[in-house]
Amino acid sequence: MELLVKKYNYENLCKLLIGKKAKFLSDCEFFPNFKVIGRVLEINIANNGEYLIKIRTNTNKIIDIGSNMYNLRFIILF
Repeated sequence: MELLVKKYNYENLCKLLIGKKAKFLSDCEFFPNFKVIGRVLEINIANNGEYLIKIRTNTNKIIDIGSNMYNLRFIILF
């Protein structure tokens, strides 16, 4: 089931995601068909209030996903 990031506060998002493998999807116009799978390492709050979700992808690359991406949602895989 896809869950919208914007529906969760910081504490609940951390409890749900940190240490778990998840798929992130977005309809962002800058990154069409955005889909990333990885293990959530940490979640930080930027100066503008945006959540920055740091993940390690299956290819061992570490990336940050900003919660301000349009329609950002996730599926917890395990």
